[in-house]
Amino acid sequence: MRGKGRFCWVMMLIIFVVPFFVSLSASSKELTKTQLVGMYMNFLQKEGYSPILFPGGDVILFKYEGGNFVIPVKEIVRDPQFFMVLFPNFWKIKNATEEERALVSASYVNRTSKVVKIYLENGNAQASAEIFLSSPEEFKLVFKEVLGAIQNGVVKFVRSMRGERI
Repeated sequence: MRGKGRFCWVMMLIIFVVPFFVSLSASSKELTKTQLVGMYMNFLQKEGYSPILFPGGDVILFKYEGGNFVIPVKEIVRDPQFFMVLFPNFWKIKNATEEERALVSASYVNRTSKVVKIYLENGNAQASAEIFLSSPEEFKLVFKEVLGAIQNGVVKFVRSMRGERI
Protein backbone atom coordinates (compact mmCIF):
# COMPACT_ATOMS: atom_id res chain seq x y z
CA MET A 1 0.00 0.00 0.00
CA ARG A 2 2.83 2.37 0.79
CA GLY A 3 4.29 2.00 -2.67
CA LYS A 4 0.96 2.83 -4.31
CA GLY A 5 0.42 5.87 -2.07
CA ARG A 6 3.86 7.26 -2.83
CA PHE A 7 3.33 6.60 -6.54
CA CYS A 8 0.02 8.51 -6.45
CA TRP A 9 1.67 11.51 -4.78
CA VAL A 10 4.46 11.56 -7.35
CA MET A 11 1.94 11.34 -10.20
CA MET A 12 -0.13 14.15 -8.71
CA LEU A 13 2.99 16.33 -8.51
CA ILE A 14 3.83 15.59 -12.11
CA ILE A 15 0.29 16.22 -13.33
CA PHE A 16 -0.53 19.36 -11.34
CA VAL A 17 2.67 21.09 -10.21
CA VAL A 18 5.14 20.61 -13.06
CA PRO A 19 2.86 22.18 -15.73
CA PHE A 20 2.50 25.25 -13.49
CA PHE A 21 6.27 25.79 -13.36
CA VAL A 22 6.66 25.08 -17.06
CA SER A 23 4.04 27.74 -17.88
CA LEU A 24 5.75 30.21 -15.54
CA SER A 25 9.10 29.76 -17.23
CA ALA A 26 7.52 30.03 -20.69
CA SER A 27 5.70 33.25 -19.87
CA SER A 28 8.76 34.90 -18.37
CA LYS A 29 10.91 34.08 -21.42
CA GLU A 30 12.44 37.31 -22.59
CA LEU A 31 12.27 38.19 -26.25
CA THR A 32 15.35 39.52 -27.99
CA LYS A 33 15.37 42.98 -29.52
CA THR A 34 15.10 41.40 -32.99
CA GLN A 35 12.07 39.36 -31.92
CA LEU A 36 10.38 42.43 -30.39
CA VAL A 37 11.03 44.50 -33.50
CA GLY A 38 9.65 41.72 -35.70
CA MET A 39 6.56 41.34 -33.53
CA TYR A 40 5.84 45.10 -33.53
CA MET A 41 6.59 45.57 -37.25
CA ASN A 42 4.38 42.61 -38.26
CA PHE A 43 1.50 43.82 -36.12
CA LEU A 44 1.73 47.41 -37.36
CA GLN A 45 1.91 46.27 -41.00
CA LYS A 46 -1.10 43.97 -40.60
CA GLU A 47 -3.06 46.82 -39.00
CA GLY A 48 -2.17 49.17 -41.89
CA TYR A 49 0.15 51.58 -40.04
CA SER A 50 3.10 51.35 -42.52
CA PRO A 51 5.85 51.29 -39.87
CA ILE A 52 9.40 52.46 -40.48
CA LEU A 53 12.29 50.94 -38.53
CA PHE A 54 15.05 53.43 -37.78
CA PRO A 55 18.64 52.30 -38.34
CA GLY A 56 19.87 50.36 -35.34
CA GLY A 57 16.39 49.00 -34.64
CA ASP A 58 15.86 51.11 -31.52
CA VAL A 59 12.82 53.05 -32.77
CA ILE A 60 9.77 52.19 -34.86
CA LEU A 61 7.92 55.13 -36.40
CA PHE A 62 4.32 54.90 -37.60
CA LYS A 63 1.60 57.33 -38.59
CA TYR A 64 -1.75 57.51 -36.87
CA GLU A 65 -4.48 60.10 -37.40
CA GLY A 66 -1.98 62.41 -39.14
CA GLY A 67 0.64 62.26 -36.38
CA ASN A 68 3.99 60.53 -36.11
CA PHE A 69 4.05 58.00 -33.31
CA VAL A 70 6.99 56.00 -31.99
CA ILE A 71 7.52 52.67 -30.27
CA PRO A 72 10.88 53.06 -28.47
CA VAL A 73 12.12 49.47 -28.66
CA LYS A 74 15.32 50.35 -26.78
CA GLU A 75 13.26 51.28 -23.70
CA ILE A 76 11.11 48.14 -23.92
CA VAL A 77 14.07 45.73 -24.26
CA ARG A 78 15.31 46.87 -20.84
CA ASP A 79 12.07 45.70 -19.20
CA PRO A 80 10.12 43.01 -21.07
CA GLN A 81 6.90 43.73 -19.17
CA PHE A 82 6.97 47.40 -20.17
CA PHE A 83 5.27 48.79 -23.28
CA MET A 84 5.32 52.39 -24.48
CA VAL A 85 4.04 54.45 -27.38
CA LEU A 86 5.25 58.02 -27.77
CA PHE A 87 3.67 60.95 -29.64
CA PRO A 88 6.61 63.36 -29.75
CA ASN A 89 6.59 67.10 -30.33
CA PHE A 90 2.88 67.58 -30.83
CA TRP A 91 2.92 71.15 -29.43
CA LYS A 92 5.75 73.68 -29.81
CA ILE A 93 6.26 75.89 -26.75
CA LYS A 94 6.79 79.46 -28.05
CA ASN A 95 7.78 81.41 -24.93
CA ALA A 96 8.04 81.38 -21.13
CA THR A 97 4.39 82.36 -20.65
CA GLU A 98 3.23 79.50 -22.83
CA GLU A 99 5.61 77.14 -21.03
CA GLU A 100 3.94 78.00 -17.71
CA ARG A 101 0.50 77.33 -19.21
CA ALA A 102 1.81 74.09 -20.76
CA LEU A 103 3.07 72.87 -17.38
CA VAL A 104 -0.32 73.52 -15.81
CA SER A 105 -2.10 71.84 -18.75
CA ALA A 106 0.21 68.82 -18.63
CA SER A 107 -0.33 68.50 -14.89
CA TYR A 108 -4.09 68.59 -15.42
CA VAL A 109 -3.96 65.86 -18.08
CA ASN A 110 -1.67 63.66 -16.00
CA ARG A 111 -3.93 64.06 -12.99
CA THR A 112 -7.22 63.34 -14.81
CA SER A 113 -6.26 60.73 -17.40
CA LYS A 114 -5.39 57.06 -17.29
CA VAL A 115 -2.17 55.70 -18.79
CA VAL A 116 -1.17 58.83 -20.74
CA LYS A 117 1.58 61.19 -19.64
CA ILE A 118 2.12 64.67 -21.05
CA TYR A 119 5.49 66.28 -20.43
CA LEU A 120 7.67 69.05 -21.80
CA GLU A 121 11.04 68.37 -23.35
CA ASN A 122 13.27 70.62 -25.44
CA GLY A 123 10.57 73.23 -25.94
CA ASN A 124 7.91 70.75 -27.06
CA ALA A 125 5.01 68.90 -25.47
CA GLN A 126 5.24 65.11 -25.75
CA ALA A 127 2.62 62.49 -24.98
CA SER A 128 3.24 58.89 -24.07
CA ALA A 129 1.27 55.90 -22.95
CA GLU A 130 3.19 53.58 -20.67
CA ILE A 131 1.88 50.29 -19.33
CA PHE A 132 3.03 47.01 -17.86
CA LEU A 133 2.00 43.72 -19.47
CA SER A 134 2.24 40.13 -18.30
CA SER A 135 4.04 39.28 -21.53
CA PRO A 136 5.28 41.41 -24.44
CA GLU A 137 2.79 39.82 -26.86
CA GLU A 138 -0.13 41.31 -24.92
CA PHE A 139 0.50 44.75 -26.44
CA LYS A 140 -1.74 43.64 -29.33
CA LEU A 141 -4.71 43.40 -26.97
CA VAL A 142 -4.42 47.00 -25.77
CA PHE A 143 -2.79 48.80 -28.70
CA LYS A 144 -5.91 50.65 -29.87
CA GLU A 145 -6.73 51.66 -26.29
CA VAL A 146 -3.18 52.96 -25.84
CA LEU A 147 -3.54 55.16 -28.94
CA GLY A 148 -6.94 56.30 -27.71
CA ALA A 149 -5.46 57.25 -24.33
CA ILE A 150 -2.80 59.34 -26.06
CA GLN A 151 -5.41 61.05 -28.25
CA ASN A 152 -7.57 61.79 -25.22
CA GLY A 153 -4.64 63.31 -23.35
CA VAL A 154 -3.56 65.42 -26.31
CA VAL A 155 -7.09 66.75 -26.84
CA LYS A 156 -7.33 67.72 -23.16
CA PHE A 157 -3.92 69.40 -23.31
CA VAL A 158 -4.71 71.36 -26.48
CA ARG A 159 -8.08 72.51 -25.13
CA SER A 160 -6.46 73.62 -21.92
CA MET A 161 -3.74 75.49 -23.82
CA ARG A 162 -6.40 77.28 -25.87
CA GLY A 163 -8.26 78.25 -22.73
CA GLU A 164 -11.27 76.14 -23.66
CA ARG A 165 -13.49 74.68 -21.02
CA ILE A 166 -12.59 71.05 -20.37
